[in-house]
Amino acid sequence: METWKQYRNYFDGKLEKREWFETRRRYLLGDLVILARSLEENNLKMYNKVLRSLRWKKIAGRLQLENTSGRKANLRWWWVIWVLFMLLRLLFQHT
Repeated sequence: METWKQYRNYFDGKLEKREWFETRRRYLLGDLVILARSLEENNLKMYNKVLRSLRWKKIAGRLQLENTSGRKANLRWWWVIWVLFMLLRLLFQHT
């Protein structure tokens, strides 16, 4: 909150011409403003909602890898399939 109060004018959700921000994390420009305003207004419901969304984006970003052609291969579905396979395996081992 101290950073928000001191640099509030900087956090407008937009990039100026000579500013750089990593493309895959541009969503932070808007989400940080929502987080700070939610805390300022004591709107914990909105704060927690945005925080969960940010955590999910971080986790989902880790599940993506670049393959040799430079395109991203989404591993999220492979992870889900693997978890389901392991659960089924455990289920059938104990029966």
